[in-house]
Amino acid sequence: FPAFHQGVMQDYLRATQLHDTFAIFDKYRIQYVLLDQGNPAAYLLARSPQWETVYHDAQAVIFERAH
Repeated sequence: FPAFHQGVMQDYLRATQLHDTFAIFDKYRIQYVLLDQGNPAAYLLARSPQWETVYHDAQAVIFERAH
């Protein structure tokens, strides 16, 4: 991977493992997040007033940044 892509991938992994999740989402101006239901970040976002659940099923959940 080029250096830029490695940095993005590292940020993705950090965010989904609850290491600076909100700061990383802010850095990339993330508005929507699609996660597996079992991902720790899904638990975090579901309990954050900054994010709203817009879809969920047994496998995945989609969050939208609250306006």
